[in-house]
Amino acid sequence: MTKTNKSLVLIIVVLLLLIAVLIIIVRNEREKKLQQPKQQNTEQTTTRKQNDPPKPSATNEETSNNTLDYDPTLQIDALQMPLITANDEIIRHTGFTLSYCERHEQARWVAYTLSAEMLQGTATRTNRFMSDPKVAQGSATDADYKHSGFDRGHLAPAADMRWSDEAMRSSFYFSNMSPQKRGFNAGIWKRAEELVRTWANTHQLVYVVTGPVLHDSLPYIGANKVSVPQLFYKVLLTGDSSRALGFVIPHENSKLNLSQFAVSVDSVEKLTGINFFHHLPDDIERKVESMTKF
Repeated sequence: MTKTNKSLVLIIVVLLLLIAVLIIIVRNEREKKLQQPKQQNTEQTTTRKQNDPPKPSATNEETSNNTLDYDPTLQIDALQMPLITANDEIIRHTGFTLSYCERHEQARWVAYTLSAEMLQGTATRTNRFMSDPKVAQGSATDADYKHSGFDRGHLAPAADMRWSDEAMRSSFYFSNMSPQKRGFNAGIWKRAEELVRTWANTHQLVYVVTGPVLHDSLPYIGANKVSVPQLFYKVLLTGDSSRALGFVIPHENSKLNLSQFAVSVDSVEKLTGINFFHHLPDDIERKVESMTKF
């Protein structure tokens, strides 16, 4: 082969190699363009799924007789529910939910909703006080209160449960009781309960959280050492979230007007360490929880 032929063959090989490289480059560019829209669609789908609200979990209202065991890790959307902590033993009954404190043998708080319509119910008091079978280590008993000199004082009052026979029955569990002096139970505490019903009739709907102020060194009654609180509280929020109010009432007979015990919800939170109405938008929560107008 002459030098001329060799040179020609070399040129042809180089050209073929260049053409092959160009073909590869063009093919890669085409594949990138084809793949890019698919990646964008995948990202859009992922974002949309992340932004979609989660499907609501089954609640007690979806089961018969509200007998589903309550899981404190579930997100609670009802406005009356305080912030649940890791130490809370949450018990749910028809008509109310409570956080039971084994150390004091009573609830830290009891939360429920009351409407004007619910007040039209006709269920009658059972007066059958019962230990609560849902409390893990057992609730207080009738023997703890017997001969103690204290009433079995309702936290969520029976009169607010007239809308349901089951709610009325459940309100007599000892988990919903706290030792109360007779004059207090039938006096200022009863007037506070009546005010809640007035709010329900006036505003059509009210969210309620109520309970004792619990702390160390409280006196106690009975073999189960049921603490006797020195203070009780109630916090209220209207159904339209336009108004809230708290009450801190000393555990003693009082003829004073309830307005003397009206305080902001914020102050009750500081006293009890409980975060109320935390599901409200922050700006509304700050506004209503600072209210003190009776």
